[in-house]
Amino acid sequence: MRALSENTRSPWQLLVIDNASSDGSLERFDAGGVPTRIIKNTKNLGFAAGVNAALALVETPFALLLNPDAFVHAGCVDALLERAVTTPKAAAVGAGLRNPDGSLQPASRNEPSPLTHLIEAFRLYRVLKYVPGIGRWYLLLSKQDAPREVDWVVGACMLVRLAAVSEVGPFDDRYFMYAEELDWCVRARRAGWQIWFEPAAVATHRLGGSSRQNELPLMIESYRSMYRFYATYYPRSWTIAARGITRAAMLARSLALVFRRDRRRARLAAYREIARL
Repeated sequence: MRALSENTRSPWQLLVIDNASSDGSLERFDAGGVPTRIIKNTKNLGFAAGVNAALALVETPFALLLNPDAFVHAGCVDALLERAVTTPKAAAVGAGLRNPDGSLQPASRNEPSPLTHLIEAFRLYRVLKYVPGIGRWYLLLSKQDAPREVDWVVGACMLVRLAAVSEVGPFDDRYFMYAEELDWCVRARRAGWQIWFEPAAVATHRLGGSSRQNELPLMIESYRSMYRFYATYYPRSWTIAARGITRAAMLARSLALVFRRDRRRARLAAYREIARL
């Protein structure tokens, strides 16, 4: 909240969607004098449903989707807005993301394919990052330092155009977590809109969901969401191939646990569940 207030010149108002939080965060929330509307859900509806609840109330041409674990840097929102205003076909504009230590966190991505699924399931990007020029094709390994039209952007800090939402429709709330922004960006592009990445807009993303206690459950949820995405947009053969790749990758990770000391049993259980999805 403070980061938005201190680092944004454009006038704005705040919508807070509380997904039945139980940690006291809503009670501690301080809007700092910014006009605020708070929507309290009686249960955790997931990210997509929460976004839709907010978008239904927005009366401005644009809305900034900002995760609670993301903090904008100076000029972030203004740079996103400038890109959107000067690019009328931009349905969404994503910010450049940083980890808390200042390192790069990939925020613009390729639409999934069997090859990208293979690379990411086996974590081959750890080796591919040493291949010269790989970032020109594979955005996960790009420098993410140039504004460009991309397939999709991470929704941790993303400006959306309400005219595009009106045409494309809301986020698909069948996704509880993960892939909902991918799904929406794909629908927008197929409807003739563009998705842009704007590195002049920078936000720090803590990736709170990757904490030790949540890492494995959310890994399972990410694979479940990806299978839903594949089943929605691609032939059944693709989903079958993806499951085969995933099962092989989980077997490889299970075998590699002999070299790990931390949480072996929990990791093995997670890998088994992912292989059964």
